[in-house]
Amino acid sequence: MNENKPITPDELDAMEARADAATRGPWDYFSKFVTVILGGDFDVILSEMHTQFDKYEENGVFIAAARSDVPRLVAEVRRLHEENAALLKSVAEYQRNLIETDQGTA
Repeated sequence: MNENKPITPDELDAMEARADAATRGPWDYFSKFVTVILGGDFDVILSEMHTQFDKYEENGVFIAAARSDVPRLVAEVRRLHEENAALLKSVAEYQRNLIETDQGTA
């Protein structure tokens, strides 16, 4: 994966689909386990982080947070794409107006 390439709409759709297909949250990290709270007093363990790996706690926190982070990030990227398109349109209109004004005074 090239981290320097812009994210395409198809990639955003795929990310969103994966997030939508995952077990609803909230997800949490507790001790060595990534869990999902299903309601009531019980959680389901989604993953166990093993101590032989470096940063198992950090990895568990990251995985648990991804459940809420990914949908928010996808929504923000979509919003920024729309904002960027609107700004590009505004710049193009501004440039057209400058050219028209220049041609009118020449």
